[in-house]
Amino acid sequence: MAIDAYKLALDKSGSDDDYCQFQQGICLGLLEKRTEQIDVFESFVTRFVKSPYRDDAFFELGNAYMAENMADEAISTFDKLTIEYPNNGYQARALLNIGLMYYNSDRNNEAVATYKEVVNLYPGTAAAKEAIAIARKVYIDLGQVNEYADWVSGIDFVDISTGSLDSSAYKAAEKVFVTNDYEKSITAFSDYLERYANGFFALQAHFYRAQ
Repeated sequence: MAIDAYKLALDKSGSDDDYCQFQQGICLGLLEKRTEQIDVFESFVTRFVKSPYRDDAFFELGNAYMAENMADEAISTFDKLTIEYPNNGYQARALLNIGLMYYNSDRNNEAVATYKEVVNLYPGTAAAKEAIAIARKVYIDLGQVNEYADWVSGIDFVDISTGSLDSSAYKAAEKVFVTNDYEKSITAFSDYLERYANGFFALQAHFYRAQ
C-alpha cells in the first residue's frame, strides 16, 4: 500500500521527508483513519516549519478536525493558516470553514461576523455568495432577518429578491412559534407583518399571531 511506502521512506529519512509525511497524512484521510491522520499532520506542522507543503498540511489538519467534530481545534488551525499564510489559495475556504464550525457550535454571532469577513475580502466570488447563503440561515436562527435584509441590500454583487427576504422573515418567526414561546412569537409575527404587510405569508402570520 502507498501509505506503507511513505512510512518506510520516512523511517529511512531524507530530503523529501516532508513530502512523504504529507502524503502519509493524505492516505490516512482517504482511509478515514482520522485519529492517525491528525497525529501525522500535527507532527508535520511542528516538524517542517519551512516546508512548501505546510499550508496544505494546516488545511488538511483543519479538515480532519472538522470531520471529527472538533470545532475548537478546527477553528484554531484554520486561524493559524489564515495568519501564517495570508496570500495562499486556502484563505476563503478556511474562513468559510471557520464560519461553519462557529455555526455548528451555536456561536451564531461569530459565524455571522466570519461570513461578513468573507464577503468583504472576496466580493463577487463564489466564496462570498456561499457566505451570504449560509449567513441567511444563521440570521433566521437568530431571528434577525431584518438585519440580514439590511445587510444584503448594501451588497452590490447580489440581487436578493423581495420574495426571498419575505420567506426568510416568515421562517424566522415560525421557528420562534414552534418553540412554544408565544410572547416572542407574537413579536416575531408582528415584525414580519410590519415589514411585509402584503407578504406571501401574511395570512399565515395573522393566523399564528392570533393563536
